[in-house]
Amino acid sequence: MSRIKAVFAFVIIIGVVYVCYVIGPPYFNNYQFQDDLNTEVRFMQNARKSDEEIKADIIKKATDNGIQLTPAQIRINLVGKTMTVEVNYSVHVELPGYSSDIQFHPVASNTLVM
Repeated sequence: MSRIKAVFAFVIIIGVVYVCYVIGPPYFNNYQFQDDLNTEVRFMQNARKSDEEIKADIIKKATDNGIQLTPAQIRINLVGKTMTVEVNYSVHVELPGYSSDIQFHPVASNTLVM
């Protein structure tokens, strides 16, 4: 009976490790992209770029982090002196017998000095 419990515990541990292996990379890529997005928005105040140039820079940062974006997934808002960049994307994850799309919504904002 104790061998059955040990095998069952081992199978559960292997299952948890596998799920973390499959689901972990999209979250790690999103974390790195969020950091790059914050840095990009922070330094935009001196760049004086158009919205299209900003979107192209953000798409390049996303591609560097293994995230596929289109310009339509990026929203740039300028309210007063505050610039906010919102990105919405999803990553498809496949597990045995289950598949899902994980939604990510990184946001970065900065008060511009004019």
